[in-house]
Amino acid sequence: MFSSSANSRTGKGLSGDAIDAIDKMVSTKSWAKGLIQKQIDSETQVKQRYKDDLTKLEDRMKKVLDRYMNQFSVMESMVGNATSLRTGLKNSFDGLMSAYK
Repeated sequence: MFSSSANSRTGKGLSGDAIDAIDKMVSTKSWAKGLIQKQIDSETQVKQRYKDDLTKLEDRMKKVLDRYMNQFSVMESMVGNATSLRTGLKNSFDGLMSAYK
């Protein structure tokens, strides 16, 4: 059963046939890739696509962050200017009020 017999198709017996089947499954030859190697190649491609998508997403997020930081800086500047104007007007009105007392 484990060695070659008269009615064996390959002449290697059951163990030889099993080794051939396993070799076909794990083959890494470019002209005859096995099932396992095809799965590895497929998953490697999927992984690379995910990495590419992640890189694109990180770039988009960086652009969004930069835009928000610029908008925040402009808003902060406007608030500072408004506060300064309020303080200046308050001081002016206080000065006018003290002139009429």
